[in-house]
Amino acid sequence: MFKKKGKKGVVEVQFNWIFVMIAGGLILFFFTTIISGQKATSEKKLNTDLVNQFELIFAGQGVATGTKNQIDLPPVPLQFGCSDYAIGEQAKTLGNAVVFSPAVIDSKKMLTSTLAWQVPFKVSNFVYLTAPNVKYYFVDFSPDIQQIITGGMPLGDEYYQFLNRIDYEDIVYERNPTVKFIFNMFGGADIPTRLPESFFDVSDEQVRAVALEGEGYLATSRDFTPTLRLKFYKKEGTGWVPDTEGLQGDAFSVLKFETFLGAVFAGNAELFQCNMRRALLRLKYVANVYDQKLNLLVGNQKYNCILSTDDDDATIGDPCCEIFQTTEFSEMSGLIQPNGMLEANRDLELTRLETLLQGKNENAMRGSCPTLY
Repeated sequence: MFKKKGKKGVVEVQFNWIFVMIAGGLILFFFTTIISGQKATSEKKLNTDLVNQFELIFAGQGVATGTKNQIDLPPVPLQFGCSDYAIGEQAKTLGNAVVFSPAVIDSKKMLTSTLAWQVPFKVSNFVYLTAPNVKYYFVDFSPDIQQIITGGMPLGDEYYQFLNRIDYEDIVYERNPTVKFIFNMFGGADIPTRLPESFFDVSDEQVRAVALEGEGYLATSRDFTPTLRLKFYKKEGTGWVPDTEGLQGDAFSVLKFETFLGAVFAGNAELFQCNMRRALLRLKYVANVYDQKLNLLVGNQKYNCILSTDDDDATIGDPCCEIFQTTEFSEMSGLIQPNGMLEANRDLELTRLETLLQGKNENAMRGSCPTLY
């Protein structure tokens, strides 16, 4: 016969089970904590490695001009600010690179293109970034300008589209995470009051626009001058409202075609303004360097440049001395404020100085003098 277990035996069994459950839970918690910690450490290291790799990529893009590339991306969003970029919590400065891109690129590939910004001397390469899943609609641009825009766009042609205003209402939303409309508003035309109906229910943050305003007719890249203006817009419900958050003023001058293309790729107006400030500060620095170069040439005994006592603006000595007295570099630098903004209504003056410098540099070459830049 079997003996009945007493209460003591039952209690011991229950206690053993409780002990096993607690011990098992502690062990599970211990290993889960270790695994989670290792995963977090691995992700942090991976993100750090990726950020460092992109630093090399952006450095290369900033040096090479006229390059177009497709870069494979890891399955993590790449975030861009004005002067830095980040993967997860790992951030890195962009250094001197001027990068126009959406605020977030979340794709298997990144598309890149670079163009030199010259005024007339090279200031910096503008780096343009986007992804195949970002959509751009160019509305009402002539065939000539379409060709110029296409030449500056990164590789691929499925992520952007040219269309007439009459076709604007019929655009069908293709579920892109980011959409940008670029309107040619020449001749005083107004931006459409409403978005295409298929975009009504799309999140406001996903849709942006920029309008190019001016008079006359765009035919070549040389027609992108400060007489043109850029205005940014964002989606609000079913319509457009100005995107002026964090801005000084509500419009930007077009300082050559490269800045127009920057407005196309910039995630919003604030990012565009910030990058243009960085570009203008770079211009100020480079202009000062060239101005100092001229001072050294004036003092070089080889040319024996001496200011005339009759006219402080005239020099005697080598024929090159007159060219060395160029003041356009210092004047150009003076147009740019310490915060990177152009002085009010001085954008056309920048273009005038650019034209003068280009002419004097050509004269220097014809006279076998050292070039100004």
